[in-house]
Formats: sequence, structure tokens, C-alpha cells
Amino acid sequence: MRIINLIKDVNPIRMGVFTAAINTAPFLYKNHNVTSELWFPGSDYNQDFPSVKTVSLKDTSINHLKELITDCKLDPKSDIIVTHSPWSFQSVWGKYLASQGFKWVFVPHSNLAPWGLSQKWLKKKIYLALVEKRRLRNADVIRALSVPEKEFLQRMFPGKEIIVMPTGINMPPLTIKSVAAEEKIFLFMARLHFVKNVVPLVNGWLTSALQNN
Repeated sequence: MRIINLIKDVNPIRMGVFTAAINTAPFLYKNHNVTSELWFPGSDYNQDFPSVKTVSLKDTSINHLKELITDCKLDPKSDIIVTHSPWSFQSVWGKYLASQGFKWVFVPHSNLAPWGLSQKWLKKKIYLALVEKRRLRNADVIRALSVPEKEFLQRMFPGKEIIVMPTGINMPPLTIKSVAAEEKIFLFMARLHFVKNVVPLVNGWLTSALQNN
């Protein structure tokens, strides 16, 4: 069995997306003998992907996809297609592969969340209503990364199976050092972006701490 991950590109600026796509690859192979592949158009930017096989696409046409189905011996009985993020060729290929009997899992990576849709909102609203939603309805499963994401995806795709599967990472055991009682340490593990609400979180804690003193 293979997991075929389709992503827009592997530009380092999108590291969060392609890391999420392949971080389960060692576990899947070790425990289930499932191999993972990462398919993307363009350059690999000299990056190393030791846990997966990479396939650099010469273009994103359906004709090229048909060539790959034959050349890579894709089998709808044993290969699963996972597309990461909307708005690009991934949804086109996902829909076509679903029509050929492949199981298709769509991972929006919060791009369809209210905040994501608010960026270039008019263009996205029109394209989502006329094109993208019709394609994505062909997915067998939609993977949400959190419960709030699942809730708005259910409203967007009523009747569609949506599962919550947070992005996980493997970490070595941590050694916690003791700190003075008056010290506070904040550990933030995400990209530095205002949508993560780090500043309101810290401000809220400071306000609470001042009120309690």
C-alpha cells in the first residue's frame, strides 16, 4: 500500500504543509508496511526527504497524471490519494483519481477556515462556490486538524465524513529544569503569525496575573 501526497510545491516557506504530509511516513512503514510518496511540481529546492519517495511533476495536466498512473503502477485497490490544501491542481487530480476508483483524503490545512477565506475573500468566495466545493465533494474523507475546523467544515460540506486528526510530531523526552516561582516560561510551537493569537494570550495572562496580585 502507498500513500500518495499531492502538494502545491515544496518551497521551504510551505514547510508546515509538506512536513505534515510526511511526518507519519516512518511510522506507517515500520508498523504497517505502508510507503509514502510526495508528489509536487517544480524544484525540490535541494531538500532531502529521507522517509519518502519524491516525484517531481513535469506539469499538472491530467494527461501527465494519466502517464504517472501507468508509469508508477498506481492501483486503486491499494493506493490512497491525499491532497493537501485547496485552490490548485491537487483538487483537480484528486477528483480525477476519485473517478478512477481511488480513495481520496482531502486535508485543507485550515485554508477553508474563516480567517483563510477572508484573504482575497471575493475571489475565493466566487471560486469556492462555482468550482472548488464541487470538486471537493468527491473526496471520500476530509481531515480536520482540530475540532473547530471540523465544525465549520461540516457546515460547508454537510453529510461528508470529516475526521479530526491533529498534526503530530515525535519528540525526545524532555528534561524540565526547575525555575524560580516568579518566572514564567511560554512555549510557542507554531509559525509567528497574528492568526495564532499569541499576543492576546500573553496579554490575557498578564492581565489575570495583575488582577490576582
